[in-house]
Amino acid sequence: MSITDVRLAQLHLRLWSPEPGEYHAPAAVVTWNGHLLTCQPTGAPLDPAAAVLCPALARALAGPTRTLPPTPAEPMITALVADYAGATAPLQSEARSVVPEERFLARLNDGCRRCGSWKEADRDGRGRCDTVFCACTRRLLWLADEVCPAGKWAA
Repeated sequence: MSITDVRLAQLHLRLWSPEPGEYHAPAAVVTWNGHLLTCQPTGAPLDPAAAVLCPALARALAGPTRTLPPTPAEPMITALVADYAGATAPLQSEARSVVPEERFLARLNDGCRRCGSWKEADRDGRGRCDTVFCACTRRLLWLADEVCPAGKWAA
């Protein structure tokens, strides 16, 4: 899908959250998986308005191309509630530890689901936190060393 460089800057700043996919802007081709953005510069100059909006994007496109490591598939809320151990098994391979099921359910039920910023149906059932403090979506829910940026639950 074609987008403008300004829209690309908004995505880089997480001011715009489109459906996952590949997007073509004049300055870069980007892949967005719902929480991770990978940019491949096209060689075209970045729109000056986009550079002003997001100087970090201008620096990233001017520097060498980086490829971030793949992230494990993020489970849906229904899968986490139905079979927590099975749904978090791919995440166990990460260096960070996953919270016990009881703690995850407490975070979800007592924190997120009671918060007006929680959008459980978003991201195809994986959920999304819509608070201005939080660029995390909801992966934080199952990581032991994380806290809710809005103060709804602690580590």
